[in-house]
Amino acid sequence: MDHNTATAITHLKSLQEQQQNEAFSDIEKYYEGKLWHQLTHAVLELISSNDVTLQMNYLDFYRNVVQPIEGKLNIVSLSRIVCGVGRKLLSAGDPLAAVTFVQEFVDQQKSKATTPSSPASMVYLQAHVCLFHLQQNPDASVLEQVKEILMETKKLLDVADAEPLVKASSNSNTTRLGSGNNLPTLISGSDAALVHAAYHEASMLYRKHVGPPEAFYSEALHYLNYVGNVPGEISDAKQLAVDISLAALTGEDIFNFGQVCNENEILNQLRNTEYSWLMELMLACARGDMDQFIAIISTHKDQVEAQPALVARSDVIQEKITLLSLVHMVFERPAQERTLSFEDICAATKLADIKQVEPLVMRALSLGLIRGVMDEVAQEVTVHWVMARVLDDVQLKGLACRFGEWAVQSSKVGEYVGEHVVGL
Repeated sequence: MDHNTATAITHLKSLQEQQQNEAFSDIEKYYEGKLWHQLTHAVLELISSNDVTLQMNYLDFYRNVVQPIEGKLNIVSLSRIVCGVGRKLLSAGDPLAAVTFVQEFVDQQKSKATTPSSPASMVYLQAHVCLFHLQQNPDASVLEQVKEILMETKKLLDVADAEPLVKASSNSNTTRLGSGNNLPTLISGSDAALVHAAYHEASMLYRKHVGPPEAFYSEALHYLNYVGNVPGEISDAKQLAVDISLAALTGEDIFNFGQVCNENEILNQLRNTEYSWLMELMLACARGDMDQFIAIISTHKDQVEAQPALVARSDVIQEKITLLSLVHMVFERPAQERTLSFEDICAATKLADIKQVEPLVMRALSLGLIRGVMDEVAQEVTVHWVMARVLDDVQLKGLACRFGEWAVQSSKVGEYVGEHVVGL
């Protein structure tokens, strides 16, 4: 047994005696048997554990147990272990130590080759460097540094996406291993999701600091798309639900609220909380329900005014719900009844003056929310197309009814043609 292995085994035995946790005995067994694949999973499980009874020095664990065998582990899994240790340091209230530890590993990997042997692992690592930086109430210089790292990381992510992702067989007990820095990189579907989720989480948090809200919203949607395939829960789902709701309401050119309200469970984090009103406000906007919107704003005036983002961009929000109420009005009408009078539009959108209808319709046309023709003389708008939206259950049932009506009408037309057209 070499010196490094002896040191690792001694450290694991000491931890087992102190912590009375079978995980250390399993890792010791895998270490002695050189079962690196099983050891990797055991270490990842230990590092990812939220067991508060585990009182251990994760840095010492890494340096004594993992560091001596770094070259024998899959680089993506090793990067996950490194970032897991960083998260433990962050949880202990030391973000600077977390940044330093992960950055040292990044620098070590970069020093081995001019081109990363695994772009995916470098994306994961650098994304976590950004995440840990952003946990420290960053100043302008740190934000600029994070911006540069994210730009570099995005290029690496594009490279990683261009490479084939090889799914490891779920029935396999071993992983192909090489030696030194020439390890083949096997990336499972779950690992691919982890890598993308890490990048978009870092980008999302960066946009939360610097804006604009529509950029945060975009990154948050990407993050939610990937985190659904990643084991574990979002660290602060309720706060993310608040942030993404505020971004949706205040962001420029965001009109498809259904992506959050109907396609994802994140908004349910606000149910039966002090932010229930914000959830209701999002649902009202998604439906284009002006009456409900007005009622919520009136009932929860104090909570609304306590949100600086809603107060500062109240004009944007008012325009947004007015446009969405117009879209909803069009959507609810059958295709053959989509010639709308200015009076009807004014009433449905709660505009103060019919003179405001024309600018509203022009705005909706310019944003691509509807397509059609406006007749200023007749004071009518004929709509040929309305933007696609993610629908809720009620809207889907209404659409199904329309399809049923359309099928009946089509059948009648077919019967009429069959009866009145002379056979050829």
